[in-house]
Amino acid sequence: MSLSSILKQYDVFTSTKETSVKYWKELMEQHNDLEENVTVDDLRKSLQLLKKGVARDDFPNEKSQACTFCKEILVDIVKRMKKFDPDSTGDGEAAPLYSDCLDFVVAMLETGPGTAHLALVDEIRVSEGYRRYYHWKTTPETVRPLVRALTREFTSREPGFHYMSYSKALWRGFHSVIDKKKHPYV
Repeated sequence: MSLSSILKQYDVFTSTKETSVKYWKELMEQHNDLEENVTVDDLRKSLQLLKKGVARDDFPNEKSQACTFCKEILVDIVKRMKKFDPDSTGDGEAAPLYSDCLDFVVAMLETGPGTAHLALVDEIRVSEGYRRYYHWKTTPETVRPLVRALTREFTSREPGFHYMSYSKALWRGFHSVIDKKKHPYV
């Protein structure tokens, strides 16, 4: 059993507290198998599945159970990435995973974003391995999609979405792009 095969069974858009409990129960039942057989490819598939479920402009807000469930899944994926990057260097076997994380961030920003998208971006942004990957391994070409996503016209279908939330995300995003070589751990 793989993490992605478990994740395929769930629709993160319609997830509830019960969905989360069922998912984590299944992960616990498969714990030994998942720990022994985790692969970079499976984690990449899992991240793609999560992105596919969340990258929609009508995704519920940050306070929803769907967002909570997605954050739990994302934190678990990032935690499992440590097996391939134990020192959080941002390279080695984990480099393709960090590249996928950058693609995930871009997809979230291009989707709306709503508060859930911004919360998921923050979950990736605080990962030490991702920050080091971003600081040391990205090139102007790999950062260009992020810059495009940050400079596009903002839209959000989320009721009551405050522009200040988005402007803070823009500031963090641009700060990391502009000060890339100066401040690696923004």
